[in-house]
Amino acid sequence: MKKLQLFTVLSAFVIVLAFSGCELFQKVEDVADTTAPPETETVTVAETETEFEYSKDPDDYVEVAMEEEYGNGETYVIPKITLDSKDAKIANEEILDIYEPIFNVRGEVDSSYRCTDISYTPYVSNEILSVLVSAEYNGNAYYHTLYTFDLRDGSALTPSKFIKKLGLDEEQFYKDLKKAVEEDFKDRFYDSFSDDPDYEDCLEKTLDDNNLADSNFFLNDDGLIRALVPMYYVTDLRLHYAVVGM
Repeated sequence: MKKLQLFTVLSAFVIVLAFSGCELFQKVEDVADTTAPPETETVTVAETETEFEYSKDPDDYVEVAMEEEYGNGETYVIPKITLDSKDAKIANEEILDIYEPIFNVRGEVDSSYRCTDISYTPYVSNEILSVLVSAEYNGNAYYHTLYTFDLRDGSALTPSKFIKKLGLDEEQFYKDLKKAVEEDFKDRFYDSFSDDPDYEDCLEKTLDDNNLADSNFFLNDDGLIRALVPMYYVTDLRLHYAVVGM
């Protein structure tokens, strides 16, 4: 299977910054006349391209591959991306490779650190499908993968392709990302850890250009940019991924 770069880590919690996965990346049914058709959005693009109409319902592109609710209410749901493309197929194989082993031992691990939930959230905006898959541990730590696709052809979007598709300047985009990440880092850690000798070191490593280059991006339901950002937590001095936006 083609090797993909994962944008995954444990994160103490998901935060939203105002500003999916993979290096290679990230059903409309017939209805009766009495049933409203799925909502669609028509996008007018450059003169060299044609108008493109697509469903705005993310559930039209993702279905459940595996699902089970464990006895204590813990839920495990693994998605399947239904786009008819090579990249979607690769993403689905990767999702199963990562999450099926967790699914298969869900109720058998008696540990203080165990997976208590597997879930996914799909988003559709501006011709882009994004699927964020998460495994929750002990109710407060997360393991994420992000898969992002161009709905025109089902191809996976790298960060550069994502930025280009939105018509943004890449250099300015990363400047804005750095500013947003710095503000968020300080909001989260400054009050409790500003006197900690590791605070400045974690901030510096988080804001390093090479570190931020490992971020991946998607659009949420409101069409706002979100980033899956590598962040060094002062709490445990480990690298986590946080969902951040600009």
